[in-house]
Amino acid sequence: MSELIEKGKQSFTTAEDAINKGYYWLACFLFHQAVELAIKGLLEITRNEHPYTHNLVELLKYFNPPDDILTCAMNLNPHYISSRYSLMSFYSRNDALNCKKNAEAILKWLKIL
Repeated sequence: MSELIEKGKQSFTTAEDAINKGYYWLACFLFHQAVELAIKGLLEITRNEHPYTHNLVELLKYFNPPDDILTCAMNLNPHYISSRYSLMSFYSRNDALNCKKNAEAILKWLKIL
């Protein structure tokens, strides 16, 4: 297994811990990271490619995902930047749970979770 995939899994569980601690901004960032790392790990294994982007929609296009998975990626994409540069109070538990739902759907579709 790719080290990137393992890092993606660890990012996912760390994001769950962040929700429990009330670090909602961090959870949203880490759910994005979990998906990004998992996709890049799969690309490394299956295509020996290393795309230089954080855009989950662009990364997923290598795998021809269905529209619902692309929608999940679109929902997660803004959190790569906004979670780090917005006020912490901008993020709620509901935001973090929505990010988890989107990340989980993508990772299950990729057969990572």
